[in-house]
Amino acid sequence: MVTSKVDEGSVFSFHIPYRNIAFNTDIPDSNDANRRKKILLAEKSEDNLQFVREILSKKYDVLEVTDDEKIINSVILDHLNLMLVDMEIAKKKELIVKIRTISANMPIIAMTSSDYYHDQRQAKENGCTDVIAKPFSTSKLEEIAKAFIV
Repeated sequence: MVTSKVDEGSVFSFHIPYRNIAFNTDIPDSNDANRRKKILLAEKSEDNLQFVREILSKKYDVLEVTDDEKIINSVILDHLNLMLVDMEIAKKKELIVKIRTISANMPIIAMTSSDYYHDQRQAKENGCTDVIAKPFSTSKLEEIAKAFIV
């Protein structure tokens, strides 16, 4: 639109449509309040997958992914609120670094069934937010989700 007044000047205004498709999932979408929160679950054990899915799918959308490339794609495209990853995935420093370059603030929780203290240190050094020990209870899983999903 153009408006002009003699001896006063002209105003040129226009609208450029913009859709935010940036890879930064830390920017909330205007409809976030109405959406179910999304949790990415990267776990190799079918029993653990089923347990976590049954507990968390009541309140959250649970996306199950195990392939590294699909994990990265999900971080980019799915606007995740939390990641629960098997310790074998959390040990892949380059993968966690890639995730952190895409989303610096998304909580990444490593799940371990081995040496908790060693795994905790390694996972946090790699960029994970926290570590939980397997097997975990229903209440612990719900507590973790509630604590880290904002």
